[in-house]
Amino acid sequence: MDGRTSFHVLVLRPLLRALFGLHAQGTAQLATLQQFLIVANHNSHLDALLLLSAIPRERLARTRPVAAADHFGRSRRLVHLMDRLLAPVWVDRGASATESLAAMDRALAAGESLILFPEGTRGEPGVLAPFRGGVGWLLERHPGLPVIPAALSGPERALPRGAALPLPVWNRVLLGPARHLEGRPRALALSLQGEVAELVAAERGRRQTRYTPRRATRALAVLGIDGSGKSTLARELALALSAGGSTCLVGDALQRYASGELQALQPLPAERLRQRLSRRAKSAKSLGGYKLPKLAELLLREDLLRECRRWYDPDWVLLDGSPLLNLAGWLALYRPGEVNPDFAAAALLQLAGRGSAAARRRHPELRRLRALVPFRLELPAAAVLIELPAEIAVARIATRGETRQVHETVEKLALLQRSYAAVCAAAEARLGLPVLRLDGTQPVELLTDAAARFARGLGEVANG
Repeated sequence: MDGRTSFHVLVLRPLLRALFGLHAQGTAQLATLQQFLIVANHNSHLDALLLLSAIPRERLARTRPVAAADHFGRSRRLVHLMDRLLAPVWVDRGASATESLAAMDRALAAGESLILFPEGTRGEPGVLAPFRGGVGWLLERHPGLPVIPAALSGPERALPRGAALPLPVWNRVLLGPARHLEGRPRALALSLQGEVAELVAAERGRRQTRYTPRRATRALAVLGIDGSGKSTLARELALALSAGGSTCLVGDALQRYASGELQALQPLPAERLRQRLSRRAKSAKSLGGYKLPKLAELLLREDLLRECRRWYDPDWVLLDGSPLLNLAGWLALYRPGEVNPDFAAAALLQLAGRGSAAARRRHPELRRLRALVPFRLELPAAAVLIELPAEIAVARIATRGETRQVHETVEKLALLQRSYAAVCAAAEARLGLPVLRLDGTQPVELLTDAAARFARGLGEVANG
């Protein structure tokens, strides 16, 4: 560790925790990011210190807060001390916007991460002032830079503006999920202001209410072969179930619905990678080339399911395909011969974390599967299986005018349909999974109504 990092880890962090207490949430994501921009509310001189205390040690040396030279520069000793301990990016709020932004621009161009307070100055406790447009300009200059909205709670009471001495008040740092933002500078600033405001309001509500356990968000998977209309049904079902609440749809893109309307969402960092993997799988020329990118994309969907629950707290998460059920079904395409119900059940149990040594002896392929996916995949609360003859599915695919994927043939889709049926039967019998089977030749409106009634019935049973 360099001297600055050592001071933070060995001296400053223990001191801050001893004097004020600190709980930081959402910091694990920072270890996976090489560079980021943290954007937070600002009510106290403690804000930057507390945010730096939440940064993983390995990222600390390359993370710098933005500080006002016109405020702290009145004391040469203070500037020297801050340079040694915090290494801030100095900006003069009295200078032109171009000059102030240039220093931050250079730091980002050098690969450094920044902590920025877009309000421009410390505000009144509990009041979020309008964000200045400079943060939007920086993001436009550095496309692809992960930006993390943050909310601080406690510094406004521990050391409010105008206070001479700090008070021993417990502090919390809440980091939202990293985003890749796109748009014009002013729109970006307003979008970030809204996200920080939501975090601040959520944190304020947490302080003012008694703790109640969060409800368990149910996941409903929609399964079907390509051309069955499963993506359309999953989207329509997410919309229908959002009436009076909210839902998330994990499909080709992450979507959120509330009160029957699609909500604006900035993509999470993993979303871009997942979409690239999906495109790579779709363009594969062989099943061998399809296998690894599709596996990686399915596993990222599993992670996205957790992120949806963590950050959006929806009533339902609709899955356009379940990582567990889809992967178990897809294994049939990589085995010779007809679908084996015993193998389908064994693969399902293996992926669900309930595999047995006896099953692995009967089916040696499961040992390789265990090495590829060594962790347990989540069983959804229920599944909807669309049943459709492969001939009709291929005819529908042909009307899209797109290049067919390597598995989109009558033979392979028929095999996949039988494999999905075997996996769902095993999930019902062995894991107690409720499954609704629908005739894919019926209009999507009828399918949506039936699936929505099925889901609401599950909700009534769970709440009863």
